[in-house]
This record gives sequence, structure tokens and C-alpha cells, in this order.
Amino acid sequence: MQEYNGFTEKERLDGDKIIKKAIANGDILPLTQAKCCVCGQDKGIIQYHCEDYTPENILDDIAPLCWHCHQQLHRNKVNNPEKWKQYLKDVKKGVLKDPVYNKNYWTKDYDNENKRKVYCKVEWVQDILKEMEEL
Repeated sequence: MQEYNGFTEKERLDGDKIIKKAIANGDILPLTQAKCCVCGQDKGIIQYHCEDYTPENILDDIAPLCWHCHQQLHRNKVNNPEKWKQYLKDVKKGVLKDPVYNKNYWTKDYDNENKRKVYCKVEWVQDILKEMEEL
């Protein structure tokens, strides 16, 4: 895991542990039950993404993204804005990539009635959806 958004690899890995613990405790939705906040994909690899890895904010800043949207966000949003905009245009038109599956990827389904539902209301997701609307 590389540095991202000013957070070191260690801080990101520590944040990942917080997320996995919250899933195990039933505080947030398991990834097997989540869908991408950008394209709506609910199959294949879904990952939680956040912009703020501080322990006190991470669980309020996460949102599920499919593998494709997550990769596009990391690779192109800052480094190749035109490619990012084209990706969002395609998503808006309903052009979706096939889900990515990997049997070795970490997923475990936890059944807990007191799950904290994860909604796509975090600020950075709203910014992406607004950007997509404006295309």
C-alpha cells in the first residue's frame, strides 16, 4: 500500500485494521453486502475507500467502491483528470466494466442485525457524483 492523500503506508494499513475490526464487530456493512457508490456495482471485489485515514475520522469517511472505480479514482482523478472525466461519463451512460473477482481477496460475510449502514453521503463521494452530473 502506497502513500495516499498525505497518509503514510503505515497510517493506511492501521486504518484498514480499523475498518476490518468495524466489519467484524458489525459496526459497518460487510463488503459482501455493499455496492459501489459511484457506479452501483454490487458484484465482484468491493473495497472501502476513504480520504481521511485518521483513527477518529476513518469510519465516517469510508464508502464502498468497486474495483474499477477504486482503481480509476487512485490512478486518474489527480494524475489524469481527462481520463477520470471520461470514466465518469461512461459510468453515467451506463457503460460498466465487468466485475473483478479474486478468490484470494479478503472478504468475510458477518451477519449482525446491529450493522451500521454505510451510505454514500460522505463529502468526497458527493463531490464525485456532482462532478458526474455536470458532465
